[in-house]
Amino acid sequence: MNLITLRRRIVIAAVLCAVLVVGTVLSAIGYVVKRAHDGSSADLDALLADLSARGEPVAFDDLVGPPLAEEDDGAPILREAWAWLDESAPPRDEWPTSWKYDQGEFDALPEAERAREVAFVALVEPFLVLVYDAVERPGIRVWDRRMSLLAPDPTIGRVQTTQRFLIAALRVSATPDERLRALRASGLFGAHLERPTDQLSTLVVVAVIDSAVLSLRESLEGALMRAADARVALDDLLQCDIRSRVDWGLRCERVHVIAIVRTMVGDEKTVPEYDGPIVTGWMAGLTRSSLTEFVVASQELLDAAHDRWSDLGRATVVLAQRMDSGLPRRDPGGGLTHASAVLAPLIIAKGAQVAATQSLARLSLAAVAHYEVSGAWPESLQEIDVPAEVRSDPLSDAPFLFERLPDGIRLSSPGLVDADAWGARNVADNDPQKDGLVWTLRR
Repeated sequence: MNLITLRRRIVIAAVLCAVLVVGTVLSAIGYVVKRAHDGSSADLDALLADLSARGEPVAFDDLVGPPLAEEDDGAPILREAWAWLDESAPPRDEWPTSWKYDQGEFDALPEAERAREVAFVALVEPFLVLVYDAVERPGIRVWDRRMSLLAPDPTIGRVQTTQRFLIAALRVSATPDERLRALRASGLFGAHLERPTDQLSTLVVVAVIDSAVLSLRESLEGALMRAADARVALDDLLQCDIRSRVDWGLRCERVHVIAIVRTMVGDEKTVPEYDGPIVTGWMAGLTRSSLTEFVVASQELLDAAHDRWSDLGRATVVLAQRMDSGLPRRDPGGGLTHASAVLAPLIIAKGAQVAATQSLARLSLAAVAHYEVSGAWPESLQEIDVPAEVRSDPLSDAPFLFERLPDGIRLSSPGLVDADAWGARNVADNDPQKDGLVWTLRR
């Protein structure tokens, strides 16, 4: 055997040994990974089964829920109104300005524009009549379409348009009764919208409630209606529980994450409930273990007894950071990973702000009612006849500010004492006046 042959055999033997060693190592790694995957899958399945047994939504059908009785659901009537708008109303570019944009963009209307709006109210009266009927029903379940991963849910735009129409009709109403009717409808619309199926639509519902409360402020500050009448008409709006809507939004987002991750770690690349394929990107790195961590963390947030909005906000910021460390990043530049990490703090900050405007509305109605009866304004916050908890600002955990004016009073929020509780990105551009946190009442 020559030296060359010997060397060749040694090389071949070495290669065979290396292959054997690598194969053994890979088999061991595969066994460990499989065991870990199986264990994670079992843990996740057990966790979701436990949550489902507790009545927590873990799938899309849980979000939709059982149907309302036909006589209790305003959604069919609202869809009829939307169909009328699509088929019979003028094209959108012919609508008056204030019927196309959010409140705040059309506060001062030229007389010619106002005349055009009055004419437009008469033109769309069939739409408004249907909406007035729909909002009187105990529930409105319009969220029967799954959120698209490719385009926004058109229902969101229709809901926003409906509320803008109600607010615009309120602003051009010729009599106090017409104004009160439109204001009541806008309040009932927000209060009766039920079971959105994602965080974005939940945020829209909260914003609808907010716009109705801000319209009440305009009516009270302008002495356009009696406080006694407004209190009766808006009772549903001012009593509706913003916190429960925020919690529901967090549950909606969790269901979406569960659906996406369970799909990404399986053989399928689509979720039947979505109207398009899942776009991979950052989601491609999701695992069952990261999903388990997310589900556990989100339930800890929902189960915790956060009596104050600021405590809930702070806990959500921590949750977002915890999620961010457990899930793959969207891009090398970093930033929060998942929509939950972005939307969860935002929706809670918005919820706290709207809860504050609700309390200011109740304080203002009671103060104006005091003036209407006695001819004098209350001398202090304590003299306003409301439950004690209404005097506390959810944003600052301090009493609302009370200021006497020569011809009235001003009620306002002390502001965000602890901005860290909400996440800096959610409070950087806050405008107290625009956000409904200052109410100036004069007569």
